[in-house]
Amino acid sequence: MKVSLPPLPNSACTYGAPLLILALLAGCSTESGMAPSRPPSLPAMATPPEPPAPDHRLPLDVTYVDSARYDVQPGEVVCLEPGARPFLVLNGLQGRPDAPVTLTNCPGGTARLGGDRFGIVLRHSKHLRVVGSASPDDRLGLVVDGGGEAKVGVSVDQRSTDVELGFLEIKNTTFAGIVAKTEDANAGVPPEERFVLQNLHVHDTYVHHTGGEGMYLGSSTVGPGQHRLTGLRVHNNVVAQAGWDGIQVSNATDDAEVHHNVIYQSGTKGQSFHGNGLQIGGNAAGAYHHNLIVDSHIWGLAVFGTGHIDVEKTLISGSQGVFVDDRKATRPDVPIRVRANSFRNIQGTVVQVLNDIAPVLVSENRLDGDNDWLDTSSGAGANVSLDRNTRVPLDSLRFPGKKDGNFCLLPASPYAGMGLSHCQYVGFLSRLHAVPP
Repeated sequence: MKVSLPPLPNSACTYGAPLLILALLAGCSTESGMAPSRPPSLPAMATPPEPPAPDHRLPLDVTYVDSARYDVQPGEVVCLEPGARPFLVLNGLQGRPDAPVTLTNCPGGTARLGGDRFGIVLRHSKHLRVVGSASPDDRLGLVVDGGGEAKVGVSVDQRSTDVELGFLEIKNTTFAGIVAKTEDANAGVPPEERFVLQNLHVHDTYVHHTGGEGMYLGSSTVGPGQHRLTGLRVHNNVVAQAGWDGIQVSNATDDAEVHHNVIYQSGTKGQSFHGNGLQIGGNAAGAYHHNLIVDSHIWGLAVFGTGHIDVEKTLISGSQGVFVDDRKATRPDVPIRVRANSFRNIQGTVVQVLNDIAPVLVSENRLDGDNDWLDTSSGAGANVSLDRNTRVPLDSLRFPGKKDGNFCLLPASPYAGMGLSHCQYVGFLSRLHAVPP
């Protein structure tokens, strides 16, 4: 017999002040010459719309919500009571494309999770939103704090799909901040039943101090048993001080876009093979643009995908530049384009290409330094073309608001179109978890 979650009292069914958005990167580089243009259209709203009145209140002693027991219908909103709980598992919740189920924090305070093996886990769920909302203490309303104990902050697994994650703070995990994959989901599965993780949308999150990847999206293994991701959208996030790669995307084969993110100080564990800012892994394609990638331990950006990959209008500073290699899913008939990016304080060659399968086009990029543009010592030079790349002076990258956890670009910055595409300077910045200098 299914039971209903306790209803939210009518007196608390409306939200107060709109959610204040997570803020980002301060004073960036300028150059003598043409500044990068803004993207043609940026979101006009700096805060999300207020959510509908919650239908259910989830008490602090509830850590497992199963569709076989709880009656949560498409379009309904479940809110978490303010306070701390060790974890939350959502199993089998089913919304609809026009009526997703929404999980948020209740009015009156911040909902905090973590300290156990994980923070929030989604299993066998579809059309589900996990989105923080307003909190009186001016923080993001949903906070997952692993406390050095939880392995993963938020996990989208066991064939969950059509998921939105937004306005969350995730920190202090021993492994990844966000994981979205079901390992071997299609092993032995006939073609007509193969699972695809569709329409994963990750936005406006602050992921920091993770032991592994900040975001681990798609299995890093390429093979017939692994599922694909389609319709991936990752934007307006801050990923700071990840122990391994900042954002890793693999098996995202169709309609993937990763843009307007700040990725700061990835690879803090100092490992030899896990320290890239943004890694486009095996069997991945898509558009990766307007990102700010700063002080990565190894490469600012590493590309191992199939082709049909566009890396554009991104700033890479304080690391090695771009590394391009092939994997077994790489195709010879589709290009990898590295275009209109800016490079400053680069260690070694700007672009190293070991990929001798897909054509690699490096064009219209700007470099402050006398580094060599290209290393094709592996013999991949026949596949690579250089066109209209220039050397120009770029001012030092500055973070005047970093001590307050503020990664906003100043409005006057010539790089104001990179990083977060919407930003507010508001009082709660000083109360965000500060990024150490």
